[in-house]
Amino acid sequence: MRRVLIAALLLTSCRHQPPATEATPRVWRVARPEGSALYRFTSTQSSPSGKSRVRLTFRLDHAKGVETATIVGYEHATDTLPFAHATIDATCRRRLGAPSGTLAVLPITPPPADLHALIDGCVPDDLFGAATDILPLLMIQMQPRFRAGELSRAGARLRFDGYTTGWRRPPRTLDARIVADSGFVRLDSLGPRRAVLTWDTSPMAVDLVVQIAPTQRALLRGREWFSARVAFDPRDGRLLEAWTDADSLVLPMHLPYAGTTAPAAGAVLSPPISTVRIVRTLRLEPMEPFSDSSSRDTP
Repeated sequence: MRRVLIAALLLTSCRHQPPATEATPRVWRVARPEGSALYRFTSTQSSPSGKSRVRLTFRLDHAKGVETATIVGYEHATDTLPFAHATIDATCRRRLGAPSGTLAVLPITPPPADLHALIDGCVPDDLFGAATDILPLLMIQMQPRFRAGELSRAGARLRFDGYTTGWRRPPRTLDARIVADSGFVRLDSLGPRRAVLTWDTSPMAVDLVVQIAPTQRALLRGREWFSARVAFDPRDGRLLEAWTDADSLVLPMHLPYAGTTAPAAGAVLSPPISTVRIVRTLRLEPMEPFSDSSSRDTP
């Protein structure tokens, strides 16, 4: 449920934004170079149902302005148990149509039109969620809508506009809506071999209508806080690592809820019966050197 929120929001915003233009020339680069690199992504989530972890290994390929993330490894774990190999059933693997030896190919740049164009919904919930979590961390550098390419110096900070999005993922999620007023991107540091961006949204209004039993639905209406950092090589834009500083939701639960869609803002609701709190950490890191010569090791 939680894992898809940020990705859905970003995809909606990118569909409606023209390319940004850079105000002043510079000698450093934000956008990633062409080439291939292997990365590992790890997500840890704590919720009322317990602690869970997902780990994906993927190859990020970039050629002629098109980026894809090819998933080659999928593991999961609960609580403090070690990671174990996870599987996708044969029917779903045929629908995914990934090359031999891989699990799925995710379109990254240009961004997919929506979450269903990112990865088929036949995959297990934790894989679907992890795929949608990778996307925001990879979009910050590359999407003009978030203005990272306009930052001119260390300490520079720019605001990006707010947006609203919605989606459905039945039979569990009948309706979902997120509203973000705005956000900002900031160039925290700029060294000869490493620069760090911060990407932060205002607290987002979240509505989720979920089917919790065959004849029972609930409305979760609350807030989400999300802040991420991306480290890159300013000589060529190579992604060094990315992680979240904050990723949490506080969602009062209204039960029972008769509707199948989220109510309008300001609608009068019955008092919540409980509050769902979810906290997550995301981390993305390279597993091997960049394969293209454009990611050079000399100044």
